[in-house]
Parts: sequence; structure tokens; C-alpha cells
Amino acid sequence: MFDEMSIRENLHFNQKFDCIGGFEDCGSQGRTCSIANHALLFMIHDLLRKWKQPVAYYFTRGSTKAEMIVQYLKEVLDACQNAGLKVVATVCDMGANNVMALNCWVLPEGNHSSDFAIKKLQQCMIHPTF
Repeated sequence: MFDEMSIRENLHFNQKFDCIGGFEDCGSQGRTCSIANHALLFMIHDLLRKWKQPVAYYFTRGSTKAEMIVQYLKEVLDACQNAGLKVVATVCDMGANNVMALNCWVLPEGNHSSDFAIKKLQQCMIHPTF
């Protein structure tokens, strides 16, 4: 499951890592000098044993664009697969960027992607029709 929320802009010094926190941090896409005001969180939830665990978070300036959500989903699904987890569904609210991101996953007929994450998400995604 994933969701995004607004956060208060705040800079702080992290002594442990000797860096300033509070800037936009897009994981593998790098950091910027913009002060973050949104956080996007990905969490896994076990259906049988009822545990949940945050697995990734990103700090952005403004709402996360649909293209970036797709990129983050690929990274999270690949990491879950590599850890031996079986993803059976994705859950998010119906925010405009989330809907656009999920629509990007639906491939046209005849387009067979070799990318594991896209195939895996298409198999487990419950996609509303508008």
C-alpha cells in the first residue's frame, strides 16, 4: 500500500549521518536543494499474520508526479520480489496522481513487456474503471 501526505517544511541537522535533513529526497533519483513538503510512504502488509512494515519513503516538493510513482512502484515491487515476498495487491487512495500512475501500468493489447514489475503489478492490481 502507498499514500502521500503533506508535511511541514523543516530543516534539521542529523549528527549521525552528518547531513541536513528536510530536503527533497527521491531515493535512487537523488536529493535536491528544495525543501520537502510532502512524504510518500510504501508499506507492506501480511494478509495472514496481520503485520505491516514501512519499506520505502520519499520526500518531495509538491505532490509526487505520476511518472515518479510508477518508478517508485517498480523499485518497491522488485525489492519485495528479491526479498521473497509475494505481492497479491496494491492499495492506495484515488488521488489524481495515483490514478494517473496506475493507468500508466495498464499496457495496450499486444504490448508484452519483459519488465517483471509491470507484469507483476498488472497481475495483482485491482484497477477501477472510470
